[in-house]
Amino acid sequence: MPWVLLAARAAPAGPALLAPEEPPFAVSGFTLERMRKDATGGSNRVTASFTVQAGAVPVSDLVAKIDYVDYAGKVLAAAGPSRIGDLAVGEKKQGSVSGLYVPLFNGYVMKFTGVSGGKSAEWRFFGASGADQPTYLPSKPIPKTALLVLMASELEQSANSPRANLYLRVRNLGAAQAREAACFVEVRGKDGKRLGNRVRAPLAGEQGGRPGVVNGGEERLFVIQFARFPQFENFAVELDWKQPPAEEMLSGGEFTGAPEVELAHFAFKRGQSDSLEISAVARNGLDRPIEKLRVTLRLLERPRDPKRPAGSTGGPTRVVKTVEHVIPGRLAPGSTAPFSATATGVGSFDDFEYEVSYDEPGPGQAAAGAPGGGRQPAPPAVKIAEAVRRPDGTVAISGSVEQAGPGSVTGVEIVLSFLRARDGEQEVVKKLVHKLPGTLSPGRSAAFSLAVPDCPAFDEYFFEVRFEPASAEAPSAEAL
Repeated sequence: MPWVLLAARAAPAGPALLAPEEPPFAVSGFTLERMRKDATGGSNRVTASFTVQAGAVPVSDLVAKIDYVDYAGKVLAAAGPSRIGDLAVGEKKQGSVSGLYVPLFNGYVMKFTGVSGGKSAEWRFFGASGADQPTYLPSKPIPKTALLVLMASELEQSANSPRANLYLRVRNLGAAQAREAACFVEVRGKDGKRLGNRVRAPLAGEQGGRPGVVNGGEERLFVIQFARFPQFENFAVELDWKQPPAEEMLSGGEFTGAPEVELAHFAFKRGQSDSLEISAVARNGLDRPIEKLRVTLRLLERPRDPKRPAGSTGGPTRVVKTVEHVIPGRLAPGSTAPFSATATGVGSFDDFEYEVSYDEPGPGQAAAGAPGGGRQPAPPAVKIAEAVRRPDGTVAISGSVEQAGPGSVTGVEIVLSFLRARDGEQEVVKKLVHKLPGTLSPGRSAAFSLAVPDCPAFDEYFFEVRFEPASAEAPSAEAL
């Protein structure tokens, strides 16, 4: 029976692996049809049609409603409810919602209610009056980011007047404050040609001040005044904003109380020459003591996309700095220990992830039947080099296993558990066992790479290492 002597928990950065919140179904193909009035003028029915498709979990008792709103978010007309019914995994259905006397509107909000995962919930999507692809509106602000979206826009300009007022209703889907928010305005004439250059204007003019600032989860209506604005056929608006420093967004965090070894209460402090002091508190949530708690922190950066606003990023996440720290001594069950580490030469970064590994104290003697009757070998250390979710839903994980301590080990197994929070508890949504062939002798390491196809959405992953002492004649694993 393999011995479980080492465990490690990796807390992946949200953007690197999955969206912080995902609805159980997608909505697309939003179209409108207005019925003409009859001879008596008694018909003014508007029917919205759309497609819904379930994801990796079924949805039951799905019901849709639609609110048609003006640029300020005021509801002009409500339609529904309309029952869509049940959706099996991956099933696609056509839905429609009808309403009477729907005036011209600036945007729409779709409200869905149903049951997913045995729990009743509501999901909201929004779109502009001409948008056929609604955007999901998370129920909670996305942590560790500022993400501005344009909920609605309206441009008022009197005939033959150069003056104009641009109304923008902006929402911050992130939990961090967006600063120095502005917009780029592009105007086109009847022939489709752009009129003049694209203009950048700060978001200002809302009652109460705070120009260019949208707090986490907040929605604001800005009024931008233009003294000279050309007569136009249509216009387009793109938002721009500044993210708070990463060390400000990533600070804090609370313990979950789960039966595991975890870190929380992070703080990041900049020093001279691009140094960064990282402090946190470690907690032993296990029912047994641990020793030599090893913490590996990786600072992550997502490359900037020049084609997207300054507040957004694009491309795969890369590791810009790795910091390792050992907390000596023994940590009793339920106890905590503060620690700090300093990294030098740290430029910009967007997020971080950590792993912890530790020794479980024992008598220091070999277990019965151990080869040679000597001391128990040291546990091998697992180092995760990359963990990414591919566009097809596959989670790819690669790294290496190193036997840094004394004693050879064999039958090394990495047990991966993917966890997701449900009703305040962590639920294992996927489990995988990866076995390394051969033996690892002291100072040797072996690389591994595995792929988990169609991996369900998860919040974090946890891995354990199992192994046995190796006999002298056991073959060696391929070393790097």
